[in-house]
Amino acid sequence: MIMTTFRLIPSTRRHRAVTLALAGCAGLSALLVSGAAASTKSPAKGDTSLSGSITVYAALTTQGGQGFANAFELAYPNVHVTMVTGGSGALGTQLAAQEQSGHVQADVVLLADPTDMDSVENNGILSSWKPSLKGRQIPLGYTGKDWVGAFTFEMVLLEHQGMANPPQTWTDLESPALHGQVAFGSASYSGTTFGWAAELHTIYGWKYFQTLKANGVRVEQSTTTVGTDVASGKEEVGVTLDSVARSLLAQGAAVNVVWPTGGAVPCPATIGITKDTANAAAAKAFETWMVSRPGQIVAAQQGYDAAYFGAKPTDPMPKHAKQLNVNWSRITANQSSILSGFAGIFG
Repeated sequence: MIMTTFRLIPSTRRHRAVTLALAGCAGLSALLVSGAAASTKSPAKGDTSLSGSITVYAALTTQGGQGFANAFELAYPNVHVTMVTGGSGALGTQLAAQEQSGHVQADVVLLADPTDMDSVENNGILSSWKPSLKGRQIPLGYTGKDWVGAFTFEMVLLEHQGMANPPQTWTDLESPALHGQVAFGSASYSGTTFGWAAELHTIYGWKYFQTLKANGVRVEQSTTTVGTDVASGKEEVGVTLDSVARSLLAQGAAVNVVWPTGGAVPCPATIGITKDTANAAAAKAFETWMVSRPGQIVAAQQGYDAAYFGAKPTDPMPKHAKQLNVNWSRITANQSSILSGFAGIFG
């Protein structure tokens, strides 16, 4: 990786990897065709009016990134999409170095949380263009000056099957009965865990996390590691992503997803196009497609929650589930102090 003194994000988060367990891409063609009937922007036969290539920097696994690329190319068969995948922090650092050198290689940027996207935005990498979201109910924190939310990660509880009294809400993790049986990720490594910790700090204060520390909680590196530990029985309960949980369930793991009664913590994946893109028409089409009904259906098929539509038939979020209203602007403004507070408790 190119080293630079350019200040993008706090160094504790700069190299974090956002590792997501995704469902396979089988059936994306059929989904796109079925979803396209509801939109004239992505015809089932494909829009051949656009051509060329675009590069997307995406905080996804290789499999997840290719799933979106393949589906978009079905809708726009004359456009080739190259996905560069990795963690939000690492991708942001690369973009910052490229901006300094005068050549940003990405046409589209898709990151895993608003804090890093705001850093990319503030450093003048993104175009001011955004797709229209007119007529849609936009969740709080799903738009920035130069970006919009693409889909949603949800921080939920995961329990190993067979627990007599599994936790039902975030405060249940403080129970002495769960001493040494709970795990969650590191806020300095995982962007979604950072959002979860920031929101629960807002609600409960640092005393909540101090209680969890005293209760023997284990801090792992990523949400994927947490999910694997719960599936193996190493931990009874974990805080992880709903997409990680669904991937484990698809593999037959002995786990159950618990949507906290007080509300899951939503984290929007953020998308924007770069100001120096050499193929603005295709880049705009990709971002527009991502937030369209066909794009939301593909996101749901891969295990994410649609941000703007009930992406039938595979919308993953249960109807009874609640979401907390996360103020991402406040979290971004207090990022350093939140990370410092978390590290002060857990190291």
